[in-house]
Amino acid sequence: MFASANAAQMRVAVEGGRINENDQSVLAYNHIVVITPYDNPAKVTELAELAQPGLRLILADPVAPIGQHSLDFLDQASAQPAFGADFRERVLANVVSYEESARIVLAKIVLGEGDAAIVFATDAAAEAEKVQAIPIPDELNVRANYLIAPVADSQNLALAEAFVAFARTAEGQAILADHGFLPIE
Repeated sequence: MFASANAAQMRVAVEGGRINENDQSVLAYNHIVVITPYDNPAKVTELAELAQPGLRLILADPVAPIGQHSLDFLDQASAQPAFGADFRERVLANVVSYEESARIVLAKIVLGEGDAAIVFATDAAAEAEKVQAIPIPDELNVRANYLIAPVADSQNLALAEAFVAFARTAEGQAILADHGFLPIE
């Protein structure tokens, strides 16, 4: 089976003939949060503070799902009068590094190499003893759809199909929820 954090990766698998388009389904949802080191030396407590000059912000590169979701959040916030139309530009001026994945972004915050970052809620939950999470309201947040499908040419197709079916049951969804994912509706 193949599970993907974004539709683009699943599309590649479908276009490559590895996944039958009709076999894919939503496994779980995720959302994004702002994180700080646990001791929060920059005292970031509100989303608007991401635009504070001198803040050391770490983001994922936009080619990574979390990187694009971060930009989508900044666009949505910039459309709100409370943040201002230039919010995205002011925040991006604080970026000290763009990383290839949410895990690397998270690691840099844990190591104290930045004051704040944007990651998936599941990543923040995995390091809850080392980072603080600042929620992003639903109206500004981006819901990531995690897709799953059996691999079309699997040598164990029945087992792959059974795993996909289990993952979508109440029991499978409870396991995913224990790791910070949002259940399917």
